[in-house]
Amino acid sequence: MIKKILLFTSLFILICLFVVPWLIPVGSAQKAAEIPTPFPESQTVDIYGTVIHYRHWEPRPMASEQKAPVLLVHGFSGSTFSYRNMIPALQAQGHRVVAVDLPAFGYSDREIRAHQLPDALLCLFLMLQHEPTQPWIVMGHSMGASVVSDIAAAYPRVVSARVLIDGVPQLRPGNSGIGGIFTTAFFRRWASILGKYYFFTSNRIQSLLASAYGPEVAPTTADVNGYLEPLLLPGTAEAILKKFRYASAVQAKAAPENIPTLLIWGEFDSWIPIRVGESYHQKHPNTQWTVISGAGHNPMETHPDTCNAVILDFIANQNL
Repeated sequence: MIKKILLFTSLFILICLFVVPWLIPVGSAQKAAEIPTPFPESQTVDIYGTVIHYRHWEPRPMASEQKAPVLLVHGFSGSTFSYRNMIPALQAQGHRVVAVDLPAFGYSDREIRAHQLPDALLCLFLMLQHEPTQPWIVMGHSMGASVVSDIAAAYPRVVSARVLIDGVPQLRPGNSGIGGIFTTAFFRRWASILGKYYFFTSNRIQSLLASAYGPEVAPTTADVNGYLEPLLLPGTAEAILKKFRYASAVQAKAAPENIPTLLIWGEFDSWIPIRVGESYHQKHPNTQWTVISGAGHNPMETHPDTCNAVILDFIANQNL
């Protein structure tokens, strides 16, 4: 009798695990044409079947001269919103700015495929579309640092300088340990359910941002909404897991040491410890190393004046 009870209990649990997830509504991934473009400067481009949302700013009219264009690449679960406090300072100095939403994030495609172009190539397409003759300054935050480093490694002629903010080239999705069985359809379905009903809520994002921002700055309602709104697009959680699955196949190589590089880290970064940045700097001593006092994982958001001053000084010293 006990064996039968255990057997039926096990069958019931298996049915719940493997059948119930497909009975819970989560919404299907939105087609590219259905994803909104929420900002006045929003633009989209279809690059070999992958639709990318990005934002483009021209230099301010009062800038004395037009300087090197700048590409901004966000980190995990971020978007162009992550750089909102940096863009005006770059414009004022005469820089054209392009900020991109990588696939699965922001307002870009939620249809992630195994053989779509890598993020670095998608970004390169945008760079060459907007400025094909002048080398770019490429900036990446957290996992975005790996994307801009891939660009610099594979196409060094299009990169004049590199800025890495609380991230190093090795921090790519495929190196996180998430892959294989954890990115199969079964787990992606559960991720979609947990994302919609548990993780992608105002309280959860508030808590995560508080951790990322560090001890000196508390996230505002506008900050929370800026991160939460694109995460609520149908198909986001599943797209993120697909990205982890396929990104694991990306093979990285080092960017040339002669590309000027600035590495910025928040003093109290609890997401990626400062020792990761220190280790990278020790291995690459030509890299300019700067610690933003009091900042956490997102110094360009929480300490924009200090962060912008460091970046603009670095750019000026390179005559860019």
